[in-house]
Amino acid sequence: MFGASIFQRFDFRSRSASIASSLFGFFFGLWFLGPKNVLPGSIGWTSRGDIFASQLSWQFFRSTPIFQWPITEIPNYGVGWGSLFQFTVGNNVIGIPFKLFNSILPDNFQFLGIWVVLCFVLQGFFAERLMSRFALSKLQCFIASLIFILSPTFLFRIGPIGHLELGAHWVIIAALFLYFGSNQKASNWAALISVSVMIQPYLLVMVIAIFVAMLGKELLVKKAARSNSSISRLTILPLVIFVFMCFVLGYLPLGGDSMGVGFFRLNVLAFFNPGFSSTDSFSFLLDHSKFFNLRQFAAEEGEGFQYIGLGIIIFIPVALLCLWSQRRSLSIRAIVPLLFVCGALFLIATSNRIVVVRHEFYFWLPQSILDARQIFRTATRFAWPLYYLVTAIVVVASARFFSKFNLATLAIILIASVQLIDGWPGMVKSHNVISADYATNSPFVDPVWTSIAKNYEKISLVPTFDIQDDDRPAITQDDQNIVSTFRFASFAAENGMSINFAYNARPVTEHVNRENAKTALELASGQLEVDAIYVFFEERSWNEARSHLPPDSEAVVIDGFFLILGPLSS
Repeated sequence: MFGASIFQRFDFRSRSASIASSLFGFFFGLWFLGPKNVLPGSIGWTSRGDIFASQLSWQFFRSTPIFQWPITEIPNYGVGWGSLFQFTVGNNVIGIPFKLFNSILPDNFQFLGIWVVLCFVLQGFFAERLMSRFALSKLQCFIASLIFILSPTFLFRIGPIGHLELGAHWVIIAALFLYFGSNQKASNWAALISVSVMIQPYLLVMVIAIFVAMLGKELLVKKAARSNSSISRLTILPLVIFVFMCFVLGYLPLGGDSMGVGFFRLNVLAFFNPGFSSTDSFSFLLDHSKFFNLRQFAAEEGEGFQYIGLGIIIFIPVALLCLWSQRRSLSIRAIVPLLFVCGALFLIATSNRIVVVRHEFYFWLPQSILDARQIFRTATRFAWPLYYLVTAIVVVASARFFSKFNLATLAIILIASVQLIDGWPGMVKSHNVISADYATNSPFVDPVWTSIAKNYEKISLVPTFDIQDDDRPAITQDDQNIVSTFRFASFAAENGMSINFAYNARPVTEHVNRENAKTALELASGQLEVDAIYVFFEERSWNEARSHLPPDSEAVVIDGFFLILGPLSS
């Protein structure tokens, strides 16, 4: 099986550090999430933001046929939108296997808790594997792996942001681990790329970028030994696997406008700013600095949080001193491709509106380049490879600098300790956010909803909307209406109904406009869709639609919701 060589000849005695790192990740992940939230029946903590959207996507996806094309399609979620599991913030790498056992899973099943803890385990495992590339002792590798597990950006992404699929930072670390290997194998990269495709497109781009850097390194460092055919052998299998996985998962047939909206950009000093909101911080010490406690004015939205930790920051000068003193012995050509790729991704993250603290500098770029960047609209995430590369370099260089004093292990312990102690307030805050129970009472109190769920098959919002579109009607931007929309979507998922709305990570404005035009025609002509209920955001538009009702339809107000019940098929 391709990729097996990543784990081949796994000797438990020789891999004791890997096991210890994985176990630390497991227990820290249990604490961070809350042990009860790992249980498949615990869904209260999933009733928040993007975590709720992920669980909702799973509820629709689990009911789709096992044999369908593409295999990730969710036809009842965003009817006519061509919704795919991965674009409704679903996670194919774990969702597809669980879907195979849907018939025996309980109705309130969630796998998100298992996924979160698994991310912590793999974060520790691959961090230790990465550190082992640099001749550190097992103890040093283990302690260094804790620094990656305690990474503020990693914890923030899972906790306050709640982007659980993007918590798979371990794929970036795994890509760095493969990059620094002396014997590159196409099967390893094919395995990592295929897993990344299934998890999240942003992570896939970062892994592919590091893969391209590896090819550049092979050409620069081993150009005498590497022929074009050798590079081709390294490239063909990952490329074939990539195309195949995209085809199977439904990426390739996508049409329409996939360009993003908004304009996220990374502050150049994001690695040094511990604030992740106007009041919360990942640094006890730096939080008291006036330079950093004004995040709300620093053009740094939540997506741009990239704090690297005070332990790393303190040891950056030590690492630079070490690198300078050993500059003649360093294999510059081996690292240049990776630095170039990570630097390029960092520049993409900053955009052409570069922000330094609270000052913005603009430079012109062709609209075609800006449009290409907008395909990945939250491009601030592309700084993560440089973030973890800097972390690794600082740890390894600091250890080497202090090794001549026999203090290498102490230096790594000090970095990890500062990361933990200074970042503890942010860790606790993040833990509190993700572990809390957000269960709310259902707004569907009237018993008539049971009859509606039994007799009707579709919910049509009037109007439906693209949640990614900043220019949608104001009525669909109202927070209460957005909450109601997700509640109706959840009601549809629980009762096997379809709905003309979906939370899509990519804009689907063309589909939305087409669906709204169709619905408007139905209401104006009185030819309503059979077995469908229409949910109105405004009483005025509901009253207008009532004047065109056919005899077999009914306008009602239930629990404060304005509805039109369409004709029934039987």
